[in-house]
Amino acid sequence: MNEYRSRLYMGASSKRCQTHLNRSNRSVPQCAMRGKRQCSSGECVMVLHSWQRSSTKGATGMVVLGVLLLLLANAAPASADADRYTEYFDTTIYEDAAMTNVTGWGSGAIRLPREGLATMGRCDMPADGYGVAIADNIAYVADTWSGLQLVNITDPDQPSLLGGCDTPGRATAVTVAGGIAYVTDDALGLQLIDVTNPLQPLIAGACQVPIVSDVAVSGRIAWVAALNSGLLAIDVTNPDQPVLLGIYTTGNPVRAVAVFDGIAYVTVFGEGLTLINTTNPFQPVLLSSCNTPGSGERVVVEAGIAYIADGSSGLQLIDVSNPLEPSRVGSYDTVGDAIAVAVVDRFVYVVDNNLGLVIIDATTPSRPLLLGGYDTPAMPMGVAVAQGIACITDGSSCLIVLKPESDLGEDFKPVAVAQSLRVFDSGTGFIARATLSCFPSLPTGTAIVFAFSVDDGAHWETVTPYDEHMFTYVGSRLRWRAVLTSSNPLLTPVMTSLAITVTVAEYVTIDTTVPISTTSFTVSPWWEGLPLSPISLVVTSCAVAIIVIVSCMIVRESRSQEIVGSLSS
Repeated sequence: MNEYRSRLYMGASSKRCQTHLNRSNRSVPQCAMRGKRQCSSGECVMVLHSWQRSSTKGATGMVVLGVLLLLLANAAPASADADRYTEYFDTTIYEDAAMTNVTGWGSGAIRLPREGLATMGRCDMPADGYGVAIADNIAYVADTWSGLQLVNITDPDQPSLLGGCDTPGRATAVTVAGGIAYVTDDALGLQLIDVTNPLQPLIAGACQVPIVSDVAVSGRIAWVAALNSGLLAIDVTNPDQPVLLGIYTTGNPVRAVAVFDGIAYVTVFGEGLTLINTTNPFQPVLLSSCNTPGSGERVVVEAGIAYIADGSSGLQLIDVSNPLEPSRVGSYDTVGDAIAVAVVDRFVYVVDNNLGLVIIDATTPSRPLLLGGYDTPAMPMGVAVAQGIACITDGSSCLIVLKPESDLGEDFKPVAVAQSLRVFDSGTGFIARATLSCFPSLPTGTAIVFAFSVDDGAHWETVTPYDEHMFTYVGSRLRWRAVLTSSNPLLTPVMTSLAITVTVAEYVTIDTTVPISTTSFTVSPWWEGLPLSPISLVVTSCAVAIIVIVSCMIVRESRSQEIVGSLSS
C-alpha cells in the first residue's frame, strides 16, 4: 500500500457536496454476500451516481460514498469564522494616536487637518509663564515666581517685555478689568496690581485668603476659586482695600470660575460644573450642577455653552442655556490633559499638556471637530485669544504669539494618515481574507488609499474597498490604515464610517492511507485530534447513515439468497 500525508488549506466558505442516488434497485450480488474480495470481472469501479442491480459496483459505490463523506466532514475547516469590525469615529478606542494625524477621530468623521497656527513671535519671560490674559495690545502673564509680567504685542512678530511686578507668592492666574490686574498668588491670596502704567505696574492691594487658583471679575466683585475654601466674593470697589463679602462652600476643592450674566460657573474637583446665583454676593445661592468626568482645570462661558478644560477627560461642553438644567452636550478627548481653554466665536483653543495648543471647531457643540494645532517646544500652561492673535505660555520662560485666527483653517494639509490599533485578533487561527466597506465623501482632487496589516503593522497590503482581499502575509492581528490626500487646499476627503469583514482560517493536517487494492481501502482514524464543526457533524452523520443502510441492505440480500437457495435445493 502507498501512504501519503496531505495538508489542506481551509477557507471560510464550505462547499457542499450533493450526491443524488437512484435507490430504485437495491440488490447486492452474491460475490459481495459471500465476502469475496473481487468481482468476477477482476475490476472494481466506483460509481457514486447510480446503483445497479446484481453488481458489486452499487454496494461498493455506496460504501465509498460514505467513506468519502466521512473524509469530507473532517476536511471541513476547524475554524471558519467570519467577524465584522465597524468604526464610526465617534470614539478613539481603536485610534493609533502615535501614527494618526487626521482630524476628527472621536468626533464622528475624519478629514485632513488644517494647516493650523504658525508662530509670529516669542518673548522670553523671567520665570515660567502660567496664566495669561490680553487687553489693549498687552499680554498679562502670571509668571509664577516673578509675579506679573506685561508684554507688548502691538507688533505680534516682535513681542517685547514692557514691565513687571513681583508678587509675594506664586502667580498662577490673571484677569484684567478697569486698569487693575487681578492675580491669584497661590497661598498668598489675591493680589490687585495697578497696570495703568504698563512700564511700572504696582501692587495696589491684596486680600489675604487661603490658597487660590482662579479669578473672574464682574462689576465691583471679584469671584475667586479658593480650592478647599470654596468660592469667595471679594468687593474690589476700592482696589487698595479689597473686602471679603461672602463665601459659597463646596464639598470638594473649587478649581476654576467664570462669571456671566449674574451666574458664577464653578468647576469643583470630582463634581463637575456648579452654577451659583451671584445676585447677592453676601449669600451666593446654588442653582444647579452638572457632573463631568475630569478635574475641571479651567472654564469659559460663551453663547450658552460652558467650555471646560477637564484634565484627563479633555474638553467638555455643557449647555447652560437653562441655568436650572445644565447638560453635557459634547466632548473632545485630547491626547494629553486639557489644562486651559479660551473661546472666540466658533473656535475653541485648548491647552493640551502633551500636544501644545489644540484648535477645535465647536459650531456644532455635540460634535466638536479638531481643526489643527501648534506644538509648543515645552509644556504649555495657559492661553488667551483676543484682538486677532493667540498668546500661549509655554512653561519654559517664553510667551508665544501665534498668527491671527482669521487665517486659521483656510487651507487643508495635502496629506494625512489615519491608522488603527489592533481591531481583530483571530487567536490560534490566521486571517485568510478580509473585505473593507466604506462610503467616503471624495470631492474632485481628493482620494483615500486603504491598507491592511495582519501582523500587527509589520507589513502592509493595499486593499480596494468592496473587493475581498487575500493576504500575502500570514498573521492573526488585523490593523487598518487610510491615507487621505488632496490636491486642492480648499477641499478634503471625509469618512464617517468603515466596516471590515474578516475571515478566519486554520491549517488542518489529515493522515490518510490509500491501498492499491481495487476492492477495499482504509483510512487512519479520522477522529484523532480533529475538532468537529457543526458542518462536520452533519456530514459525518449522513456518512454513517449511508454505511448503516448499505450494511443492512447487504444483510437482507444475503438472507434472501440463502432462503432462495434452500428452497431450490
